[in-house]
Amino acid sequence: YNKTLDIGCGIGRNIRFIKYDYYTGTDIDQKIVETCQGQIKSPQINFITQDITKKYCTTFLKKYDLILLIQVLKNALFDQKKIDTALHNIIKMSRGKIIFNTMGNPDIDIIDNVLTSNNVKFKKIYFGLPKIIMKIKIPIVSQIIALSFLPLILIKNNFFSKNNILYICEK
Repeated sequence: YNKTLDIGCGIGRNIRFIKYDYYTGTDIDQKIVETCQGQIKSPQINFITQDITKKYCTTFLKKYDLILLIQVLKNALFDQKKIDTALHNIIKMSRGKIIFNTMGNPDIDIIDNVLTSNNVKFKKIYFGLPKIIMKIKIPIVSQIIALSFLPLILIKNNFFSKNNILYICEK
């Protein structure tokens, strides 16, 4: 990807998984951004502080070929209105792929409608075991149950948690 935007980059772990010409990592936490800026020095890598739930930011004027939001929209700081605003901002910045995941209880229909109404094509991949199984705390039993569900993961996504979704989008 020519230009990659990693929203909620944290300490920049995703850098090693992406092929990019230019990488911009953003996070709402100024201290994390300063740490990344001090540790990673490269003309192709930039870190900035940004809140994607705001209506306007100068970063929103740029366009990116790949936008990542991994473990961001599941954050407790995001209510449905903030998710909606964040998605609109991300769509404005995209000229290619958007990859993000949801967890918890976001309104999936609203997310799907925002993407559809903005002509964003998307595929949803469900992940995560049902909550009833996740409550089992006996280590060996938990491992056996997890292994027994592995074939289901490979065969059918719809069995799993309906709110744990990886979205792969194309604009």
